[in-house]
Order: sequence, then C-alpha cells, then structure tokens
Amino acid sequence: MSLDLSFSDEQTALAGTVRALCAAHRPATGDDARFAVPDARWSELGSLGLLGLTTPEVGGGALDLVVVHGELGRAGWVGPLIGTVLASSVLEPDDRAAVVAGDAIVSVGDADLLPWGAIATCFVRLVDGHAWTARPVGDVIPCATMAGEPWARGTLELVDDLGPAEGAIALANLAAAAYLAGAADHLLELATTYARDRRQFGQPIGSFQAVAHPLADRALAIHAATTLTKIAANALDGSDPDGSALCASARLSAARAALDTAFVVHQTLGAIGYTTEMGAGAMTLRIRQVSLTPPSLAAARSEVLAGRGL
Repeated sequence: MSLDLSFSDEQTALAGTVRALCAAHRPATGDDARFAVPDARWSELGSLGLLGLTTPEVGGGALDLVVVHGELGRAGWVGPLIGTVLASSVLEPDDRAAVVAGDAIVSVGDADLLPWGAIATCFVRLVDGHAWTARPVGDVIPCATMAGEPWARGTLELVDDLGPAEGAIALANLAAAAYLAGAADHLLELATTYARDRRQFGQPIGSFQAVAHPLADRALAIHAATTLTKIAANALDGSDPDGSALCASARLSAARAALDTAFVVHQTLGAIGYTTEMGAGAMTLRIRQVSLTPPSLAAARSEVLAGRGL
C-alpha cells in the first residue's frame, strides 16, 4: 500500500502565504529576532488563523500544521509557537480565543522552568499526561536563554484539570518536528550555496569530499525527518492509534537532524557563519531553543520506548 505524502493544492497555497509573510518580516537575523509585546508579526499569525490551525474554529488538520510550521522554521520565526499549538488544543474556548488571536502569550511547561514565562499571561502545566491551567505563586524570575527568548523560573499552582493531553502533545511534537526540519533545510541551503561559490585551490570547496560528504549526509537526515513528519501527520489525521508515537519519533528525528546539521553547516561556513548577514548563527540558536521547548525530548523518548514495551 502506498501513502501519498504530497501536499494538496490548498496546502501548497497555504505554504506560499506563510512564505510570503516570512519574507515580508525577515525574522531570522540580527535585531529582527527580538520579540516585543505586542508583536506585530505574532498578531498577524493570529489574524490569519495560523495560531489556532487545528482548533474547531479553524478546522485545519495535522498536515496543515506541518505545512505552516515547516515554513516558519525555514524563516527562523520567533515566538511561543509550540506552546501555542499545545495550549490551543486543551484550553476552553474563552481562554483559547485570546491565545490563538495572538493577544495572549502562553507558557507551557512541565517543570519550574517556564518557556516565555517572563511575558506570559496564560500558563499551562503538563503533569502525568494531563494539562492544567496554572498561575504563578510568588515571583516569576526572568532567565537568560541562548536565543534570547524571555523564559523564566517560578512556581506554578495548578488550577483546573483540562484533561488528558495526549492529542495536544502529539500536535506540539509534530509542530516542533516540522519547524526543526524546515530550519535545518534552510541552514543546509546556506551551506551548499556557500560551498558552490567559495573557491580554494582554484575550485569550489564543495568539490572536496571532506566538505561535500557531510552535507550529503545531512540532506539525507533532513529528508528522512521531513518524511517521517508527514507520515506522522497523516497518521494523526487518519486517527491511527500509533499517531502519537509517530509524532514523538518525528520530533526526535527532526531534533537530531537539525542539531547535527547546525554543526556541519558551521564547519562548512567557518567564521562567516556567525555574521549577521549570513544568519546561520541566529538560526542555530533558534534550533537549539526549539529543541528544548516542552513537551520535552525525554518525554518523546519515553513514548517511543513505551511502544517497544520499555
């Protein structure tokens, strides 16, 4: 049995819309990577319905989520994307409305480290597979992050049990996988373009095996992660019982592919990779930050192992 992993005409058009939005805002480099409150870029995502893509109000599917977050990843888009996907799947309609409109910033965590907690107005806590609304107890103390995101440390008091979060966690893992694969693909494109243009000893450096072979390996890893992400999305859309585990697998695959790609790309680019003009340094920081965003990679590994009886 074959599985069609191509995007529909509507999804291709959706990708074009997001790509145009990203090109207009260019959020991946230099000072453009800052996130202000209110943030016009974030509000525009909300106004287009892209922050609540899989909610009943919008009615998009998991593969639509992959389309959107893949393009956002290629642009290194800044914002609490993964947490918003999860929160929009568990919050009650009244609370959800402000989040998906881009008017409320959500922090989703499974410990006392609060992603985007320094500016969040809505807190969701993951506890033993359930999602809870929560509120800070005492001070929320901002902490530094590699990508400059306004994370914080603080203690959360559980308020309302929103129920099992398996489906929401699967969607968040899927969005993270798509974002990371897209970001890795963008980095690889920067490196391969550079390897074609940069010449040493009278020939492009991409003609040397020590440069070309690692880039080829990264292209294979990114393609594998992207394919697995599409398979996982189709499984979710088809209510496959293995859908959640496949989303966890896609998240792990994409995170490894993206992190390894960042390493190889910076070996290829050398010092120029950290210049503002190149943008590879900023993208690498985004990859690392998103890979650490809850739901955690440890939880994804546990889900994959559970499918193997471990």
